[in-house]
Amino acid sequence: MNHLRNLQLVNYFTAAFYAALGIVLAPLTVGLLHLFGAEIRPGEVAGLYGGLALGTAICLGLAAFAFTMGRRIARGSWRWPQTIYAVISAANNPPIGMVYAAYAMWVCWANPETRGAFERAA
Repeated sequence: MNHLRNLQLVNYFTAAFYAALGIVLAPLTVGLLHLFGAEIRPGEVAGLYGGLALGTAICLGLAAFAFTMGRRIARGSWRWPQTIYAVISAANNPPIGMVYAAYAMWVCWANPETRGAFERAA
């Protein structure tokens, strides 16, 4: 079984999720504010859209990082960024993040086949 390829696909799925979240974040938030009748004063508009733009940029940056990490993992590199990302995912999203973190750690550090791929690439 090709675990590096599987981890790459999981990272691509994560990138697609963050990209979709980033693209949908601003219109959905503004739409919900209007739907629930929130009054936005003229002085608050710049802050609202600035915050939404920042949130969108963060989501799209995370998507680019996850996509790049998926490509690097398939080549047998970026073991440490994957490890750090797995630990952060485990802390932020306990049920799903824990499973993802356990699999990523196993692929990066415990599986003899993939561990050899990482050591050859270094």
